[in-house]
Amino acid sequence: MPEPTRILICDDTKTLLDFLELVFEKQGFEVIKTGFGEAALKAADAQSPDIALVDVMMPGIDGLEVCRRLRANPKTAKLPILLYSAIVGEEVRRDALAAGADEFIGKTLHHAELVSKVRDWLATRSLPGGIGKPAAVAGLKDLLELLDTDVVWLLAEQDDFLESLSLVCRLGEQEARRFLEIAGRGPYQLGMKMPLTLVLEENRQLCDWTTHKLGQEPGGAGLARALTHLGAYGANICPLTGPDDERGVLLFSTPASLLDDAERSQRAAIGLRYASNLLALWMVD
Repeated sequence: MPEPTRILICDDTKTLLDFLELVFEKQGFEVIKTGFGEAALKAADAQSPDIALVDVMMPGIDGLEVCRRLRANPKTAKLPILLYSAIVGEEVRRDALAAGADEFIGKTLHHAELVSKVRDWLATRSLPGGIGKPAAVAGLKDLLELLDTDVVWLLAEQDDFLESLSLVCRLGEQEARRFLEIAGRGPYQLGMKMPLTLVLEENRQLCDWTTHKLGQEPGGAGLARALTHLGAYGANICPLTGPDDERGVLLFSTPASLLDDAERSQRAAIGLRYASNLLALWMVD
């Protein structure tokens, strides 16, 4: 499994700090929490967080100064920084942006919206990432580029179930996790007649299925919502056979259509053969 995304949270109110730690840990983040500005600067330099959420109003070094110093440090100069405060208004927002913050947000924001804001900034800065077996994740990153798509999901037959092996998203690891939260983590029992198992039972590709059509199929609503969340308008779902007759399914989001033109069809065919070889990794501990 890849290392979780690290978020640095700095707030001098312990109750809120503990609450935010719980919220972000439940969303799969590794939380680095500090209660004052000097500690935040040391933690950012030593632990290399992926994003920082910093309170503006703190004793000693306040959030504005923390932001300025993070920007002045070459090691943290490009760190996404979100400043937030219970005091809102145009003046404090202007001061936050002038200090180098990527965005200013109010503490009145619901915690789910706060997580969404953090994910949005991670998505704009991140490289493709995923979750699952590390070797498969590495292979699926290659497929992501080959198929020119937003998400690639590899599942394998295991006993009477179809289980998730690995998933990679162009928007990074956190969005890969979000995809599975919405689509469902499985395992999916074979014979349910849902799109993922139909391709395995009938050994046929489901090409360019729109999210609307997926949403109308048994068990397809969550998958359709997950694709819509990523901005995808459809998906291709393809049966796979591994080198030792392992069976599995590859899902990847449109527009890398299997039917568009000869060049894309060839890329898709190469991608499916490559994905079939990845199925052998299912047996790797």
